[in-house]
Amino acid sequence: MVVVGITGPIAAGKGEICSYLSERYSASTHRFSDVLSDVLVRLHRPIVRKDLQGLGAALRGAFGDDVLVKALKEDVAKDDAPVVIVDGVRYKSEADMVKEVGGFLIFVTAPQNLRWKRASSRGSRGEASISFDDFKASERRETELGIAGLESVADAVIVNDGSLDDLKGKVDGVLKRFTRSC
Repeated sequence: MVVVGITGPIAAGKGEICSYLSERYSASTHRFSDVLSDVLVRLHRPIVRKDLQGLGAALRGAFGDDVLVKALKEDVAKDDAPVVIVDGVRYKSEADMVKEVGGFLIFVTAPQNLRWKRASSRGSRGEASISFDDFKASERRETELGIAGLESVADAVIVNDGSLDDLKGKVDGVLKRFTRSC
């Protein structure tokens, strides 16, 4: 099994990478936010970024910074897919978990203005009409602040400022660099 951690700021292309890895390499995907989404669904709350961020901070505050890491590590260990993606890595402890299970970390980024346009055009997580100022504010929330620091611990950095085919080529290059089975 190959474990690939994906991190980067909002709308940098993490979801596109996950989709591509799923299609091309039969990868399964685990997200730290899945646990949070499960709780919000159970509470009959909408799945919006602000609530995901708040719940994540609350769970970490109540149960320790590693509460989501422990949950996801168990999920990854039970997965038998050839490639397992850990999406949405936001903290050093999460990056460390990816490496503890023998994986590597990809940091994907793009210019802020381009990421804002992507976020507002995809319209998910309550961002269909998000202003640029609100987008910048969402990147200053507690759950987003540690992401930039993960670039220095990432095994590979991808700048996603081109076409989707460019991104796919960059991802293939990273996988070839870090694996023998892909």
